[in-house]
Amino acid sequence: MARDRIVLYGTLRRGGRPFRDLGLAARLSYSGPCRFRGDLYDLGAYPGYVDGRGRVSGELYEIADRGVLAILDTFEGVKPDDPVASLYVRARIDLLTPPGTAWVYRFNRPVHGHRRIPSGVWRTRRPRLLAPPGRAGRAGGR
Repeated sequence: MARDRIVLYGTLRRGGRPFRDLGLAARLSYSGPCRFRGDLYDLGAYPGYVDGRGRVSGELYEIADRGVLAILDTFEGVKPDDPVASLYVRARIDLLTPPGTAWVYRFNRPVHGHRRIPSGVWRTRRPRLLAPPGRAGRAGGR
């Protein structure tokens, strides 16, 4: 049976402090880069993906420990009993590459007033957030 997959596209990517602090290396298995349809916005300390016509780049992982979804839901401000109040919602999407589906966290607030990232790549927008531990820079939010 194939494992469920999840896309990380912001500060949760490998090399960021949240990836380390949440113990994601032990709970997820890196599959490779991926792309999916949507628009990526600069929300300050972290990005937000929303449905759109652009393309967003991320890292694809197989979920080795299903308990990681509860950890990530908490980190992303998902409120299962009140989706309207959730900062992000976990949604299943169709990937452009590689083929298939995966979970992703979609920003659940209006994006007006925030800058769209045309490349769809957060790493190029905020490289300092993804510096190896012990280097200058500070990981924040999503």
